[in-house]
Amino acid sequence: MNTQDMIAALEQMLATLKGANPPAEPAAPAYPREAVIAGAHFTLRAPVHEAWVPSQYARIFGKGHMLPDPSNAPVGAALRSPAGFPLYYPTADQPPMLLQGDMTFATDAGALEYIAAVAASQAGSLQRDKDQGYEFKVPGETEVRVEQG
Repeated sequence: MNTQDMIAALEQMLATLKGANPPAEPAAPAYPREAVIAGAHFTLRAPVHEAWVPSQYARIFGKGHMLPDPSNAPVGAALRSPAGFPLYYPTADQPPMLLQGDMTFATDAGALEYIAAVAASQAGSLQRDKDQGYEFKVPGETEVRVEQG
């Protein structure tokens, strides 16, 4: 970088700090868009909660195929719960249910409590295994020893 480029870069930084040229805000992602969640490929019509996971069947089938939005919302109905979980509409006369994994929930609180309980259970299992001296390696880190005799 030559001196002129360095001066121009410093002037730009000073202008930004003074508020003359505020940095551009990142654009919100446009929907519908394609996303990979837990290995499954979806065409999402709206954002989903960051802790949402698709069902086992969606994860299996979605590895090799593009799946539609996880909500079956009719036209004009909400696609997501207030927290961002996909909504499933069983029938026209029943209220929508929240989808989370292979489960459905009536409220965001129920889904979030379930996610927290699963995380606590997994953490407890890992701690118990560690306390009992069991060691599990992450796939791809398996050590292979070859002995010659």
